[in-house]
Amino acid sequence: MENSKRIISSEQALFRVAHICAQKECCVYDIKRKLKNMGLPENEIEKIINKLTAEKYIDESRFTRIFINDKLRFNKWGERKIKEALRCKFVPKEIIENAFSEFSDTSLVESLPDLLAKKRKSIAGKSEYEINTKLIRFALGKGFTMDDVLKCLKNIDVDDFPDL
Repeated sequence: MENSKRIISSEQALFRVAHICAQKECCVYDIKRKLKNMGLPENEIEKIINKLTAEKYIDESRFTRIFINDKLRFNKWGERKIKEALRCKFVPKEIIENAFSEFSDTSLVESLPDLLAKKRKSIAGKSEYEINTKLIRFALGKGFTMDDVLKCLKNIDVDDFPDL
């Protein structure tokens, strides 16, 4: 059994990735990776990317806005984690900043109180300090800033959690 890649024409590759882009939003990095896996040369990849961009199958700004919205709503991520994920996909910094400017500060931390309240019910600690430390670590891992986490912890009522 050989481990060689099937060679396909650039027209077939264009058709395949156009179909993928029609089904879901993709960024340039994702499509380049798929085309490289198909075994296409670099110059063909650039031609396909340019064609898809010209025909609006790929739009980095649109992808970024949708990516941010999805990560806020479904994954409950904070701004820092979303920005890092977009940087890993090589989305230009200007596009990331423009997309984030469309979201209000409150919408970026909207999910934090519920996340912390839910997490608070599942952790144990000997003191309030230990519990808050675990909550802070959890929220920072989700990509929220320390200021937002501390503000949120101040607003969470300790009486809501009788197991202290």
